[in-house]
Amino acid sequence: MSTAKTIKIFAYGTLRGMTVGKVLKYDDSVKATAISLGSFPAVVSLDGPYDLEGDVIEITDDMFYQLDKYEGYPKLYTRKQITTEDGHLVWIYMFNQILKRWAYPGGQPDVQFVENSK
Repeated sequence: MSTAKTIKIFAYGTLRGMTVGKVLKYDDSVKATAISLGSFPAVVSLDGPYDLEGDVIEITDDMFYQLDKYEGYPKLYTRKQITTEDGHLVWIYMFNQILKRWAYPGGQPDVQFVENSK
């Protein structure tokens, strides 16, 4: 019987709601700055002042590969290994594009910072 290697990811945003593996810890957090890209958030910095909430999920190598495709890795998103506030060593997907801001006719920026603090 073969045992598949497992990997831990930090799921926030759209990944948080998907069934991709076994949830090891609900409502963990990382210090980060995230932005809203309309229908989904994106971490842009891991030195931000905010506690970004998410779940620690254990997945297989094959699922990691599938998530890389889903997240557009390595062009749209990159990933980095970090430690969560509760001490889990996880991979997190981070936005990997240069952001350009422009104003809507009403003067509101199209990209807004997301504050998801505990």
